[in-house]
Amino acid sequence: MDDRLTEYDIPGSSLSDRRPSELKNHELRFWLKYRNDSAKGLRTKAQLVKRVEEYISQGKDSFLVDPDPNLLCTKRKVSKQGASCSGVDSSSDVPIKLKVKFPQAGWGSRLDKMLLFTKAEMNKYNENSGKWLGSSHHSVPTSWKKGKTFLEDEYLKNIECTSDKKHFYFRIKVQKIWSTMLTKILKKHAPAGFKLGTEKAGGESDEHDLSNEKKDFVRKLQLDEDDINELDPAKSEKWKSERRYRFTSCKFHIISHRQRNHETFAKSLMHPKSFTSRHTSHGIKYESEAISAYAKQINSRSMPVQVFKSGLVVYKKKSCTKPFGLLEVKCPETKFLVTPLEACSDSNFCCENIDGKCKLKVQGQMEITGAEWCDFVVLTKKGMSVEKIAFNRHYWSDLERKLLLYYYGHFIDFAAAEMLLRHNTAGL
Repeated sequence: MDDRLTEYDIPGSSLSDRRPSELKNHELRFWLKYRNDSAKGLRTKAQLVKRVEEYISQGKDSFLVDPDPNLLCTKRKVSKQGASCSGVDSSSDVPIKLKVKFPQAGWGSRLDKMLLFTKAEMNKYNENSGKWLGSSHHSVPTSWKKGKTFLEDEYLKNIECTSDKKHFYFRIKVQKIWSTMLTKILKKHAPAGFKLGTEKAGGESDEHDLSNEKKDFVRKLQLDEDDINELDPAKSEKWKSERRYRFTSCKFHIISHRQRNHETFAKSLMHPKSFTSRHTSHGIKYESEAISAYAKQINSRSMPVQVFKSGLVVYKKKSCTKPFGLLEVKCPETKFLVTPLEACSDSNFCCENIDGKCKLKVQGQMEITGAEWCDFVVLTKKGMSVEKIAFNRHYWSDLERKLLLYYYGHFIDFAAAEMLLRHNTAGL
């Protein structure tokens, strides 16, 4: 049984052998509505007629959706046929997920293969993506510029589409987490009569799905234990070069929240600008004093502790077998003349924000080193506080997923290209 809606099932959805120019404006809008086109931004009859003619010339006029939010037209057809509709649950108004066989040919990113987007829809997308081009944000806020921005969005470049007389098909190679997210979004915002079909196209995209050039890039980043031990914190050229193409824990927070301008962001990670201020100078000045005070306090509790500095620690995904922890030291210059307890009255103080940026950094450091705990030390002129933070496996798993998504989804493109350029320039 075919439950696809036709012009015979929806009154007013047919041209009835008339030319589009013979219809009135409200009839043209109704005709477009049945094709899931809101016609927003189309103000004149000429614009409406042109849009209808585009549907007809591209063969999209036969793709109808139920205009009723309760799917009355679809249910009416099911009732007339005396059978249950495979696409609609009679006890629910929510479209169910179907198994659809995707075409093998005809795929492409050309616009004539896609659903038509209205100017209002493109404007809304630009606004939500942080690329809103209003009169106060751009010197030429034209419709052409807004449309160009919409079409050049990097998320659209990987989408391909094809269609037949019954369906539009879209495909994009995504990781499982994004596939699940896209499915939820489509279910939530699907128009009336929309049916979601799925076809598994492969497993998660990770380092095993990379091109040969990128796999070679990853291999060059691998270090053995002797190499790692030689990377002391003296900030030698070797130390800097090994950090260049890796995510460091101090950047975990900003990386996990990044959504756009990936090329600029990748360059800032690979080539960080040197930074110093009175706050950082103060922290460096009193860091050794804080470490000595911490060791003295712990040893006084009959808990012998040995504190040592480490250089670049590379993530090896194996736990440390020794009773091992981390020491994170903060010597806040702005709170130096008060006790740590008094400093906590400020909601922006690092101890009060331990669940924010600092938590991502500390949890990342514990996973990378294999430590099960971290002592978070704050030293001021009036005292010292020590807070023990336990490793949170669930929290790290979520953070690791975000970091891997960004590394293999965005960062590696720019990092691999730069490494290749450096090698070619050096004649390697």
